Amino acid sequence: MDPAFHCDCTQQVSYADGLSAITQLVFGVPQGSVLGPLLFLLYTTELFDIIAQAGLSGQCYADETQVYISAPATSVSSRGVHGGH
Repeated sequence: MDPAFHCDCTQQVSYADGLSAITQLVFGVPQGSVLGPLLFLLYTTELFDIIAQAGLSGQCYADETQVYISAPATSVSSRGVHGGH
């Protein structure tokens, strides 16, 4: 492996009010690398197939990916928002 792809980086995920443990990354793509966009595309190519197979939709911009699920408003209101009253 090219030494330029060895990374002295860490990663931590923030979700809701919590933080994951800090994890040391072994490999990465240097910022500004000409290979960065190509490697990102290769990494995410099948992601949107998987999202579509699950009946969801997704959006990808730069290095952020979002997955969406939607339901008709009637499906929420038919169950009763106030505990069925």
